[in-house]
Amino acid sequence: AANLVFNGGTLAYTGASVSMDRAITVNISSGAGINVANAATTLTLTGEVVRSTSNGSTTIRKTGAGTFELAGTTDNMFTRVDVLDGTVVLAKASNAGVHAVGAGEGVLLISGSLRLAGTGGDQIFNGSGVTVNGGTFDMNGRNETIGFLSGAGGRVTNTSTVASALSIANSGSNGYSGTLTDGA
Repeated sequence: AANLVFNGGTLAYTGASVSMDRAITVNISSGAGINVANAATTLTLTGEVVRSTSNGSTTIRKTGAGTFELAGTTDNMFTRVDVLDGTVVLAKASNAGVHAVGAGEGVLLISGSLRLAGTGGDQIFNGSGVTVNGGTFDMNGRNETIGFLSGAGGRVTNTSTVASALSIANSGSNGYSGTLTDGA
């Protein structure tokens, strides 16, 4: 199947839970919206997110009450994820070269939840940051290294009974004034 190509706009998904293996190509200047409307629905992308040019980062904006999962075995190089509603699950079979969120601007969590899953312990590129201004960043029993943690609200937690560790790779002036909790 051919790539889905975004030159702005939003994919409004209203069907049942499904997994698709297509890659998506995103125009770096306009980004892409993914709206999974139904709270009981998960849309899983096992293909990669590809930027439209060799410069800049792509942005995926997740809206809707449902779940969008970034899975598979290919790197989403230079991909930023903005969580505006619902849930985003980072579930790649990750390693030093494969990330659900690649090098670049990282994650912006406004509302809803961001949950770690998958294997390998490297869902977010180590130099990319996570900004939590609302919602919940759930470590879900996983270990993760990120470039920085910043934001003015929300919660970073681990809802799993398995211990997790969040490591910050870069020092700097980024501040986080939300809540850090151990457990739900």
